[in-house]
Amino acid sequence: MTVDHNIPDVPWLLESKFEPNRPRVDLVPRSRLVTQLNEAVNKRLALIVAPAGYGKSSLLGQWAAGVAEKGIRYGWLTLEQGEADEKQFLAYIVLVLARAGVKLDELVTGARDGFADAATNAVLAKLVRSLNDEEGQIVLILEDYHSAECDAVNAIVKRLIRDTLSQFTIFIDSRRQPNIDAFSLIASGDAIEIDAQQLRLTKAETLLALRDVTDDNSGLEIYDQTEGWPVAVQLARVQRRNAPDEPILAGVDGGLIASYLTEQVLSTLDDDTQELLLTLAFLERFNPELVNFVLDSPKAWGRIDSLSSFAALIVPLDAKGGWYRLHHLFAEYLREMLTRQSHEKAKSILLRASRWHAEKKQLVEAVRYAANAGDFGECEALILAAGGWKIILHDGIGVLRSALRLLPDDVIASSARLMIARAYLHCKYGEIPEARAMLDASELIVDERRPELCDTDKLVVESMINLYEDRTSWTESHSRIRNRYSDPDCLDALGWGTIRCEEVLIHLSRAEFDLASARLREAFSFMRQSASVLGLNYCYIHAAHTAFYKGDLATAAANVERAGKMADENFGSDSGLKALASVLGYTLRIWKGECDRSEWPAFEETLFHTVENDGWVDIYMTGLQAAILFARQCGDVQAPYRILSKMRTFAQQRNLDRLLKFCAMHEHALTAHHGGGYIAAAVAPDAAGRFLQDYRYEENKRDWQSYLLGASVTAEMGKEDKPDRFGQALSLAENVGAGTWTLYLRLAQCVGHIRQGATDKAKQELISLLKSALHGRVMGPFIGNAEILRLLPALRSDLHQREEELITLQFIHEILDRAKMLNPVRDTGLLSEREYEVLQKLAIGMSNKEIARALELTENTVKFHLKSLFSKLSVNKRTQAVVEAQRLGLVD
Repeated sequence: MTVDHNIPDVPWLLESKFEPNRPRVDLVPRSRLVTQLNEAVNKRLALIVAPAGYGKSSLLGQWAAGVAEKGIRYGWLTLEQGEADEKQFLAYIVLVLARAGVKLDELVTGARDGFADAATNAVLAKLVRSLNDEEGQIVLILEDYHSAECDAVNAIVKRLIRDTLSQFTIFIDSRRQPNIDAFSLIASGDAIEIDAQQLRLTKAETLLALRDVTDDNSGLEIYDQTEGWPVAVQLARVQRRNAPDEPILAGVDGGLIASYLTEQVLSTLDDDTQELLLTLAFLERFNPELVNFVLDSPKAWGRIDSLSSFAALIVPLDAKGGWYRLHHLFAEYLREMLTRQSHEKAKSILLRASRWHAEKKQLVEAVRYAANAGDFGECEALILAAGGWKIILHDGIGVLRSALRLLPDDVIASSARLMIARAYLHCKYGEIPEARAMLDASELIVDERRPELCDTDKLVVESMINLYEDRTSWTESHSRIRNRYSDPDCLDALGWGTIRCEEVLIHLSRAEFDLASARLREAFSFMRQSASVLGLNYCYIHAAHTAFYKGDLATAAANVERAGKMADENFGSDSGLKALASVLGYTLRIWKGECDRSEWPAFEETLFHTVENDGWVDIYMTGLQAAILFARQCGDVQAPYRILSKMRTFAQQRNLDRLLKFCAMHEHALTAHHGGGYIAAAVAPDAAGRFLQDYRYEENKRDWQSYLLGASVTAEMGKEDKPDRFGQALSLAENVGAGTWTLYLRLAQCVGHIRQGATDKAKQELISLLKSALHGRVMGPFIGNAEILRLLPALRSDLHQREEELITLQFIHEILDRAKMLNPVRDTGLLSEREYEVLQKLAIGMSNKEIARALELTENTVKFHLKSLFSKLSVNKRTQAVVEAQRLGLVD
């Protein structure tokens, strides 16, 4: 049974694709074949393979009509030419199965946009899990599979067959044997095949089909001539009804009988009815409004009653009877006939159908009809009238992708603006070299019709490509745009919104946060004016990133939450936008110390999803910094090297110099922390020193994060630094308002004090840092620093009797508890919290009475903790306990 779930409003999709064939007349019951399909429900696959006209779709329709009482859920998908696209195919499957009642809520939203920027394997894995969680039998019916078959589509079908459980079955009808390893499945008993020979009507079925138009003798004659070919029998039935005295000529070859009968049947109709039937043949699907429009007559649909004898060849496509199509083979013969008679007439029908779909805002169908008419100039006009590259921001990536896929490459290569649109599409798939090549090639095409639109398209999309390439010329191109297009009317709101978003990223890359915030306010305004949900979603991501850099984690978290919800609701949980929001979301939680060890695989997968798809350097750098901090929090020594290796390889492949430098500085930091051992081209200490010494922010703003990271390493080493490069770096972070980096640098300075033996100085600095971090509950940098964690218990003891520091003391407790939870190895279990406090006092020479007074305990309680402490350290005396504790790094 199907479940009455509405398909979401999808601009590139017609709902009739999800409806089974509903013949308008009683067909010959194919009970012998329906029985086979019923038995196949318990197998992996049922194949129905035969040429056109053998009743494949009709058989599936009969089966579908009879399963309601069996409690079987099924989803029907009719595939068409030009749909050999893995993501579009996967989106179709999700939508049709959701319509059948499978719980796929998370995936449905992404399917509406054709999973444009989602990883196919991730979506497929989630789909398989969802199907395996379902109870009861589910059948996916793929009609006309040959129309969309390709290696990628076959791979999806094979994965579904292989990985789903026994309650899921796929029925396929195709004109040729699909390449899905069907033979091995049939041999193992996991699949059945119904071929052309089985689909032929028997003598009894043929006589039953002709019972109301001829006697048995004539029926047997027709059977002999048609050889039981279902479509030929149906045509013979129509011919006998329209011209009962006209014989079916003997001697006509069986393979030509359908074509012959089509001409015979058409000759019995008046001119108007012939025109109607020939027009319908060129429409993939039709309804009364479309037919009236194409024939330019409000009464055209009224003539459909004159085709009552053709009822078996006019197939309803939905339950309401609003949409129809002609039998495929019958339509093919009719199209061939009209094309031979008048190519211009055929073209006119197709172009009027295109115009109707364009007026209905169905761009993909409009382009499809224009392409079928061979009018690629009209295809170009339709796509550009819809906005060209802007279609992505208005209607989603899936619409532009589907429209461009209908055009031959040489057509796109002859249009500068179509090439620019394809370049932007490449950007959204993370195919940056292809985007650059396409844009550069567009420069060779002169657009004499609307050169000003072509010029602005190029500037906006080139700026986007520069963003992904992260070239220095990126900022220069924006200066040109501002100088050249000072008139606000030269671009529409969407164009200016896109430019402003790009400018936000320019300013973030240069630590110009106030300018970034100003441009962001304008970007929000423009995107709202243009009603671009996609554009607004990016704005919220940029707002979150800006707030994070400034150290306003609460504002960043609010914007991440909004961005994530928008992505979920409009583009799906597997979209690139969701991944971008998730990277920032993980980053914020890592900085606050809220991520659990179990989340590491998901974070790493999400980070590299953005790397491989729709991301940019500042997102990569922020994610990389968070990943290394998270690894340090968890005590995972190997993870930073693995992450850095992957990120460095990616940066080298894409020639992202800024990211490469940032990776190199992290490698330098790891070498400093772990005493070397990292072989993969880590920057040498002297090279890092030269970079820090030579760096001038005003001359090279874009490397500000590498500079601050390098300065933090210098500070942590606790070495003399002349000139005071660390002081200069800290001043830079404070002056530009980089709040998170300021905390990071000050914490590094604190570690340097510890390593220099200036413990009291380190404690004072740490108290100040804790107070500044307390408001936003920022625990992550403290948890991720071993030296700081070793100092905190001592600081806690110092603050124990300072009532004014009670809140700070509680915050220290939270940090230490969270650190133990994230890295149990760090807490060896050797000492309890109170034993550690006693040990700290013991180490500075306090007596039992002094310890009791300091910790507000009784002396007997102190003696109890000392006895336990001695036992755990395997010592007998107070001095031995201090020495052993120093050896274990428990005290300084």
